[in-house]
Amino acid sequence: MTATSERPQEPGSRLVEELRLLIDAVAERAGPWLDLVALVRAVLADRWEPGVPHMPGFTPTPRPDGAPRVQKIPVRRKGSG
Repeated sequence: MTATSERPQEPGSRLVEELRLLIDAVAERAGPWLDLVALVRAVLADRWEPGVPHMPGFTPTPRPDGAPRVQKIPVRRKGSG
């Protein structure tokens, strides 16, 4: 007998083990892609300068209603109002 078959499994232990294996597999597959994303973010953050056009030659089309392009959402603390 092996050590795992000698002791009874606790309820949910198999599910926890399956989830751990699934998360490990996803992390292994996504690792290189996430490294590429992190590199792009680092390069963009390094080159960011406020007030400097970052997409030369690009001019967005004006909105017909004159609404701003950035939606401002008021932040409320939980439990207030």
